[in-house]
Amino acid sequence: MTKKLSLLLAALLLIMACFAQPALAGAKGHAPAKAAGNQTHAPAAKPVPHGGHDQGSHHDAKHDPGKSHNDVKDDRPKPGNPGKPNPSGKPDNSGKPHPPGNPNPPGKPDNPGKPHPPGKPNPPGKPDNPGKPGNPNHPDNPGQPANVCANTVQNGSEQSPWLIFTTADLGLLHDHPDDWFVLCADLALSGHWSSVATFSGTLDGNNHTIANLSNSYGFFKTIEQTGVVKNLKLVNASISNLSYASAGGVALTNYGIIEHVEFSGHVGSRGPVGGIAGTNFGIIRDSKMQGSVSGDGGIGGIAGGNGGQISNVRVDAAISGALDVGSIAGSNSGTIQQALAYGTVTSHYGYAGGITGKNSGTISDSTSYSTVYYTNYMFAGPVYGTNTGTVTNSYGYGQVLPK
Repeated sequence: MTKKLSLLLAALLLIMACFAQPALAGAKGHAPAKAAGNQTHAPAAKPVPHGGHDQGSHHDAKHDPGKSHNDVKDDRPKPGNPGKPNPSGKPDNSGKPHPPGNPNPPGKPDNPGKPHPPGKPNPPGKPDNPGKPGNPNHPDNPGQPANVCANTVQNGSEQSPWLIFTTADLGLLHDHPDDWFVLCADLALSGHWSSVATFSGTLDGNNHTIANLSNSYGFFKTIEQTGVVKNLKLVNASISNLSYASAGGVALTNYGIIEHVEFSGHVGSRGPVGGIAGTNFGIIRDSKMQGSVSGDGGIGGIAGGNGGQISNVRVDAAISGALDVGSIAGSNSGTIQQALAYGTVTSHYGYAGGITGKNSGTISDSTSYSTVYYTNYMFAGPVYGTNTGTVTNSYGYGQVLPK
């Protein structure tokens, strides 16, 4: 029995040795052994020049010290090297990753719109006039306090002018012709009023009336360059002097300022004769004349002769004379603008016009509706009788008729 077991064990070992030898040779890369006990080594490889190949070998193996010439590269996987796994199929194609999307451009900032330019600042108000507060009852009188006629102090100054309540108070004009005066009541003269010879002060009529003026020259003979007459009404006046050359309803001669004055009545003299001034070298503006004016030469509703400025005036009157006769001025060498005329103009010899009889100055923006009567048609017209000056934007709508 023991002998049988020994034989069986020997056979088993022999079988195991047969199976083990090929596996071991394959694992080490050697050629399989021919037989047990007859195993030999392969001949030693010839030395290879440094960096070269074996010239007698049919293999392109690189020289590797310690290996035989048969130790060539084995493509079989080595133990422990599982080799490249054979894919069982392409992996799931998840697709190429999507490139990141283009970032959205930053939004445009809210458009605040163009800023509104700052508004123009309101102009500063006009400072109060501490010197001469206006009179609310008389807007044309900016120069006096509202209660000027209640002043207890009168010294002829601008702030404390002389106050005229009676016809006797008018005598102050003769006494203080350089001072300030304010008319505080409507007055009616009786008899002859002596004209103020020269006046260089200020008379504010305060929109009151002086009636029944009667003399040979006018309320003033001469208003000087610094003189001012304003806001005054002269009604039912009669100025007549056939022995003197000139006369005017307000002044025989004016070098100053006459404004906001109204005259109604009659003025007659030899000439120059005017409803407001016989001769004007100053300023007459914003004034009216109604009535009649007559004389020899240089006869006008505002001025017999004008060498100054006449503006924004109105005449409704009968104007008659020998020559140089006009509704506004008998003759004009100054400026007439914005004049309006109604009535009649009559010339006995010539140079008669709806605005002026003879013009060598400037007439502008004026209109006449006066009827012009003439004896010599060559020197009569609806605007002027003769003209050597400038006339612009002025028209005559009245008739021009023979006398």
